Amino acid sequence: MRPITAGLLGLACLTTTTMSASDFLVPASPETKARFLALFPADAQLETIAEGLKFTEGPVWIPRLEGQPGYLLFSDIPANILYRWTPETGAKPWREPSERSNGNTYDAKGQRLLTAEHESRVVTQTKLPSGQREVIIADVGGKKFNSPNDLVLKGNGSIWFTDPAYGLGKRESELGHESVWRWAPGEEPVQVAGESFEKPNGLAFSPDESRLYIADSGIDRILVYDVEGNKLTNEQVFATDIHADGMRVDTEGNLWSSAQDGVRVFAPDGTHLGTIRTELQPANLELGGPDGTDLFLTARTVVYRLPTRAKKAPTP
Repeated sequence: MRPITAGLLGLACLTTTTMSASDFLVPASPETKARFLALFPADAQLETIAEGLKFTEGPVWIPRLEGQPGYLLFSDIPANILYRWTPETGAKPWREPSERSNGNTYDAKGQRLLTAEHESRVVTQTKLPSGQREVIIADVGGKKFNSPNDLVLKGNGSIWFTDPAYGLGKRESELGHESVWRWAPGEEPVQVAGESFEKPNGLAFSPDESRLYIADSGIDRILVYDVEGNKLTNEQVFATDIHADGMRVDTEGNLWSSAQDGVRVFAPDGTHLGTIRTELQPANLELGGPDGTDLFLTARTVVYRLPTRAKKAPTP
């Protein structure tokens, strides 16, 4: 595989490599083999769709809008660029500078992109397809956040986001803690949803939004909480020995999580079904594509795509 420069990323003729399913789909045990392999077509191949990047994050699939085809947006944090990818155009800069954007999510009803930004230390919304950006969560009591990292949207319109210190660099924390925050339009101020974390990172709601998964990268585990109104209760350890970052939940309630060895897939009861092994360690992932069944992995300097039989739990 030849590395390509950022200037060539828009070429549709990008040379890619593929791997057959037997090379990278690894069931966790003989008992879970059938359940795990049933999540993928028999001829599934892992494909590199973009490369030559710096550190990719925050993939989100934007569905068809106003007659325009759907597309993938993803962040390249060190490059300070948000990229737009389609099969026809490849990856092209969509917003530059991006305020070192990290996590992104999409509000299907309001047609807006929500973004956690490291450089500006805020959460923004962008109207689609116009691209008009607006800061919606700026600070808490006049103090800046550390570096908003990942975010999810609940059906009632509230935004939940993590705020570790990963993106602070040499800047000092004004808060003194790394927490999960919750905010809803018309509410002031933003509220702490949970603060007993070392490095809160990825977030994902269960399909019925009764539970919230939170990756704590500081202690290599995934926690799950009951969601009662604005509060998180009944903390439980969902998975251990996993350096989790981004996560997604499918319509069946399975949790797909980035990990040190690829992507691990868990049943709703916490059973590890299997692992998608990748050459480069993924930081985040998304289920999307024209049929909603393509798994996109942002993995260091590349972006992978893998066909599945799963679909992401619906966006509110």
